[in-house]
Amino acid sequence: MGCAISTDYWSISYYDKNRIYPDNIFYPKLILQWKANSQCNRYYWWPMTETSENADDPSNNLYAISGGLGKYDKVKKTECVLEQRKNYFKQWDSDDTDAKWSGFCDKASILSCLYPYPKHDVIWEGVTFTPRDIESLMIIACDNSIQFWKSEFYGERYNGFIQDVQHEPFPSQLLEILTSISKGTTPFVMDIDSDIAVWNYAYDSIDVHEYNTTDFNTEYYVCGEGEKIYYTFKINSSGYPECNQKLYGWINQSTGEEGWFSEWHPDFVWRKYKKNGLWKGKCFTNEEIEAEDIYYLYTQSMGKSL
Repeated sequence: MGCAISTDYWSISYYDKNRIYPDNIFYPKLILQWKANSQCNRYYWWPMTETSENADDPSNNLYAISGGLGKYDKVKKTECVLEQRKNYFKQWDSDDTDAKWSGFCDKASILSCLYPYPKHDVIWEGVTFTPRDIESLMIIACDNSIQFWKSEFYGERYNGFIQDVQHEPFPSQLLEILTSISKGTTPFVMDIDSDIAVWNYAYDSIDVHEYNTTDFNTEYYVCGEGEKIYYTFKINSSGYPECNQKLYGWINQSTGEEGWFSEWHPDFVWRKYKKNGLWKGKCFTNEEIEAEDIYYLYTQSMGKSL
């Protein structure tokens, strides 16, 4: 049996940011609370689609000639802008299905979890690299800055295939995932879109509350016959507060059915771990760039070694 909620009482949607939800009238039980040992930072996702036809936009595109990669080419006499454009470019009017969301949100989220944002300009061989320029190069060096042998991944990406279940993870599964992720101490990454598109953001705190069926006004909650439990998941980000998640789910203990009141819910959750010391080798995302150079720029910008 399906589960319905009165839209006259609550209009629950990921996009409904300004609505105040009356949690306190239901006397919730706090069952999971966690906070990372450091706050998330804010890095940009750098879309692959150009801003407009033949635009050179260093605030949006990594392959912009006037951006960080172009400045790196000047110093090192490389062709990293050309390499980036060859592999990660979409025209402004592209009709590719991923044209509106294809970018580097995974790299931005990893950096947000692990590395404070660059602070100061760095002058290298007479060329000034701003924090934004250094950020763009850190996106390229991101995979060289993490430990490949150590990572966590929970859930399964929804790709729109027939066998995929878009509503997974269900509330009980998300609770188990968040319980596992809370055993760590660093921020984690979550894809907040349960559709085919991937929107990764970094998160640094969790609060989960449980409600008994007797605490709820059943006039507004119809989830089949039997004993039910309701949950609220608050998953917050210091770096991306506009993407804070407030999710509402239910479990029918009598039938085993469960589902979401919320229109949107996470797709998968993951965590990476930073590499201690020097970043080495050619960057996996762009082999024209040496990771050690970006490590140098970043540490100079921060005023210290990692």
